[in-house]
Amino acid sequence: MVFFMLFMSLVKGESTTALDVITNFVRVSIGGPLLGLVIGFLVSFWMKKIIRDAVLSVNITFIGAFLCFYIAEFTWVKVSGILSIVCLGLYFSAVGKRKIYPESEHALHNVWASIQYGSETLIFMLTGIVVGISMVGTSTITTLDWIRMFIFWFLMIISRIIMVLTFYPLIIRSGYGITSKELVVLIYGGLRGALGMCLSLFVGVDPDLNIRFRELTVFYMCGMAMLTIVVNGLTCNKLVNYL
Repeated sequence: MVFFMLFMSLVKGESTTALDVITNFVRVSIGGPLLGLVIGFLVSFWMKKIIRDAVLSVNITFIGAFLCFYIAEFTWVKVSGILSIVCLGLYFSAVGKRKIYPESEHALHNVWASIQYGSETLIFMLTGIVVGISMVGTSTITTLDWIRMFIFWFLMIISRIIMVLTFYPLIIRSGYGITSKELVVLIYGGLRGALGMCLSLFVGVDPDLNIRFRELTVFYMCGMAMLTIVVNGLTCNKLVNYL
C-alpha cells in the first residue's frame, strides 16, 4: 500500500525529487502505524469503561476505525489509511480485546463479520459495474490486452513462487515449519480479491490519470481476481487431495 501511494504520487508528478520520494515514504510508512497505535490505545481505554453494553461497545470500535481512516486519508496528516487501520486492528487484537466485557464479545464478532463481508461484496460489485460500463461503452481494451492478461496471471504465479522461496528459510525456522506439500499449496492457493480491486478502483476513478492507463489497471486487476478465483480457487481442492 505504501509503494502504491508512492508510485501514484510519482505518476501524478507530486513527487519530483529524491528528497520528496524519501519524505513521502517515511511519512506514510511510519506515520500510518503510529496513528493506528494511538487510536487503538484510545479505543481500548474507552472500551475498558463499558460494562454490559454490547451496542455501545460496537459503536466505539466502529467510530474508532472510521476516525482512524478519516484522519489518515482526509486531513493534513496524509498518511496511509490502510496501514493505520491494520495497526489499529493489531493493537486491539493484542491488547484491546482484553478490555472487552465478556458478554459483548459475541455481538462485536457478529457485527464486524457482517461489516467485513458486506464491504468485500460491495467492492466486487463496484468493480464489476465499472468494468461492465467500460466494456459496454467505448473501451481502449483490445484483443492483445486479453492475451496479456493470461500472461500476467502466469507471471504472477511465478513471482509468488519467488516470494515464497525467498522467505522459505525464515518460515522453516519460525517454529511452525512447512512441508514441501504445504509449500505447493501456499504458492498455488494465492487468490487475488478485495484489496487489489480496491486499489485498482483508486486508479480507475482518478481523473488526473490517462484513460488508457485507468482502464488497463482495472481490467488487469479484475482479470487476476477472476483467474485466481476461477482457476486456482476451483482446482485447489483437487490439488490438495492429490498431494
